[in-house]
Amino acid sequence: MAARGSHSPVHESPYSKQLERGFNALRFAPGLEVEFRQQYLRSIRRRVVTCIVILISFSVLAAIESRGGSAAPPDSLLQDLRVFVVRPLSVFLLLSAFIGALYERVWLNSTPVILCIIGLIGGYSTAEYVAGGNLHAFIAMVSGLLGTFLLLGLLFWQTLVVATLIGVGYFVSLSLAAAPPDVVRFEAAVLVAMTGLALVFVYHLEHSLRESFLQRRVLQDLGEYDAMTGLKNRRAFDVALEALWRQALRDKANLGLLMVDIDYFKAYNDYYGHQAGDRCLGAIGAIIARASRRPLDVAARIGGEEFAVLLYGAGPEHLAAIADQILCDVQLAKIPHQRSTISDRISVSIGVGQVTPKMGRSPASLLQYVDEALYEAKDAGRNRVVFRDRGYDKLVTGVFQADVKKTAPGTPRASR
Repeated sequence: MAARGSHSPVHESPYSKQLERGFNALRFAPGLEVEFRQQYLRSIRRRVVTCIVILISFSVLAAIESRGGSAAPPDSLLQDLRVFVVRPLSVFLLLSAFIGALYERVWLNSTPVILCIIGLIGGYSTAEYVAGGNLHAFIAMVSGLLGTFLLLGLLFWQTLVVATLIGVGYFVSLSLAAAPPDVVRFEAAVLVAMTGLALVFVYHLEHSLRESFLQRRVLQDLGEYDAMTGLKNRRAFDVALEALWRQALRDKANLGLLMVDIDYFKAYNDYYGHQAGDRCLGAIGAIIARASRRPLDVAARIGGEEFAVLLYGAGPEHLAAIADQILCDVQLAKIPHQRSTISDRISVSIGVGQVTPKMGRSPASLLQYVDEALYEAKDAGRNRVVFRDRGYDKLVTGVFQADVKKTAPGTPRASR
């Protein structure tokens, strides 16, 4: 004597699924990847702003110091590149780090390209100085690269590409500048070793950050979803209702609400047992989840056997259709209920209402408005829908009308 079939949670956390699949290639599913990068950018911004100022200052000081040693012959092309390419790109990096909207849009996309260009020009400049006998320039370049890799927030694959291109470009520049072979070999060994260590560090750091991101989101999901049904829990529903109420107030849009209560569920639990009751809740939760597919729809379990579906901008016909579909699907589920006085299977009562939020009202008024419709549906015999479309303006929030059959104008709708 149990509810038919087994039930798997309606909500499957994409974060826990990604944790199970793993991410050794440091890449999430597309939606999660976007979310991770947005969160990552916010977390590193202060560090980025500080470090880019330090790196630009260091570059200026290093350039001044390099001129004090054995410098390469003047190179008009190099001077033009510094003036017309490096400086504007450096200013752009600085602005994009300081301007929030620009930073969020372009940092992870444009910064690797800019750093490649600046790094290739810097490598060419460094090769000229090294060929002229100034080995301090190489130390400055390696320090700048390590600072770029570790402090400016590039992800691992970006770091790998940027490091490879700059390294190859630097040794091509050394060859063109006819640097001594022993100098080339020494600098190659140092650059490869330091870049390799930096890449290992960046990989493990990013892996830890991604894992921490997923774990935090999994815990957040556990706090927002009902474990029995996979729907939102009451706390998350209240947060969503408050947010959608404010949005509807701004947009002058409608908010529709369905409140669904399983008929005689206590009697069902007492007769069939709590395990069967849990499976019944899961089955009803799955039916309700199918009725809330639009992006702003919110389906939740808000009480023991009570559910709610919040619909933004839905018209009366859409609300009525969803309510009737839930009523019908619950009947088609054919979950036996021998202790029900109205049917031999599980049924539900549904209250439905739609309001246009306005100043002076609160989300609590919508909840009460629809709760009274639900009370009327239960008082009228259960296993039905009551749609309230009048009386909201006269509703006194916090004063529940117990005898709604006499005061509410809603008309019961027969079960299909």
